[in-house]
Parts: sequence; structure tokens; C-alpha cells
Amino acid sequence: MQNFAICNLITTILMKFKERTIQISMIIITLMMIILRFLLNEKGRTSPDSIRYMRFAHVFPTIDNTTTPLGYPLSIKFFTFFGPDEFWSSKIVGIGVFLFIIFFAWKKKFFFKETVVFCALFSFLSIFSYTMSEALILPFVLLFLYISSLIIEGKLKNGKAIFYLSLTLIALYNVRYSSLFIMAGTGLFGLVSWKRQYAKAL
Repeated sequence: MQNFAICNLITTILMKFKERTIQISMIIITLMMIILRFLLNEKGRTSPDSIRYMRFAHVFPTIDNTTTPLGYPLSIKFFTFFGPDEFWSSKIVGIGVFLFIIFFAWKKKFFFKETVVFCALFSFLSIFSYTMSEALILPFVLLFLYISSLIIEGKLKNGKAIFYLSLTLIALYNVRYSSLFIMAGTGLFGLVSWKRQYAKAL
């Protein structure tokens, strides 16, 4: 009986080690693929919209006539202070976003396995390597989902919940204006939930 328990323990340890090795390998391979994706592309994974973002970052604090949200150009501008130009800064943003998402999911134990797999998908890999605001919005979407899950589970309540959720929604809006749909959906869900609670109290 004791030998059987030891065998089970060893098997569990080996399985966990194997799983962790696969996860680390996937993260490293995904990171390499992100870098190779823009290095081997003749345009460096940029488009006319990418040029507009980089131009905005270059001339900031002067604001041109663009209607682009400030979030992404400012993140590019931040990294230019350390030496790289706008192009390489945009690539650092993409790589930084990928690493942050992986680290956050692992640290908070928030769907870590699923996050590793999703980030390794070609569509997400392409987003991380592309000079576009889609990359920067992903970590804020993850934060939004995490905070929302805490609120739904009752681990975050009242003023704290409103503050953190509002902060995340403002950040989302300042990266992409399309986040208005998320804000509208959140408001509607909040209203329905409040009505349910109010009805129960009556």
C-alpha cells in the first residue's frame, strides 16, 4: 500500500514537471516567433495606421489632428526615452504586453494554462508583433476580466469594486475607442445585477 502511494506521488510529480516544461517551452517559442514575425516581414509588421501612431508618439506633446486615443502612442513615446526609435519602441511594447499577460495570469493563478495556449495562437502572436493598439488593449482586457471575476465572486465589493472597475474601463477607452461597447455592456450588466439585488431585498 505504501509503495503504491509512493508510485502515485512520483507519477504526479513527473506529470507536473512535464506540464511545466511544456508551458515554459511554449512561452519561449511564442516569444521567439513574435520577434521573428516582425524581423522577417518586409514591412516590419507595420501599416499606414502604424505610421500614424509612431508619428503621434514622435511629435508628442504636440497634438496633431488625429483622433487616435493617447494610450498606445504614449506607451511608444515612453520607451523612446531609453534610446530606441518609435519603430523599435512599438515592438518592445508588443513583447512587454505578451510577457505581462503571461506573468499576471501565472501570479494571480487566473487561467494560466489557457492564457499560455491562447497567446501561442497565430492570431494573437501576430497581434503582439504588429505595431497597432490591439496589442496594448489585451492586458487591460485581462485586468478587466480579472476584476470582474472578483466582483462576481464577491471578493471585491462596494467602493473598491467601483473604483478598480472604473479605472480599468478608463484605461481601455484610452487605448481604443471601441472599448465603449465593453463599457456599455458592463453598465447594462451592473444595472441588471443591481435590480436583482434590489428585488430580493423587497
